[in-house]
Amino acid sequence: MKLVERPELDDPPLILREIIDCVRVAYTEAGMINADLSEFNILTDGRSVWLIDWPQAVRTTHPNSASLLQRDLHTVLKFFRRVYRVLPDESEVADYVVGRRATLRIRRAGPAS
Repeated sequence: MKLVERPELDDPPLILREIIDCVRVAYTEAGMINADLSEFNILTDGRSVWLIDWPQAVRTTHPNSASLLQRDLHTVLKFFRRVYRVLPDESEVADYVVGRRATLRIRRAGPAS
């Protein structure tokens, strides 16, 4: 199921962490940035995730790589904030993805008042 369909997730912060870890592996190990990452091209069964639609991917050496990575992260994090009330810090996530940070904390917002 596509993430855009807003499926029930067993643990939204953990699912977001799995997505971010996939982006990090693509960046640090494969030298790739999806460049079009959004809830429309993330599949999930509620426990695991798969990032799809990589034809537009660029190398980390691409002149626009930093802004494309930032856009990918912003899009996914905004979706998780809005739909699942998960509140990651964008700059911490970006630092984690590119390897400037070894750990990452993702928290969920408390109940709405």
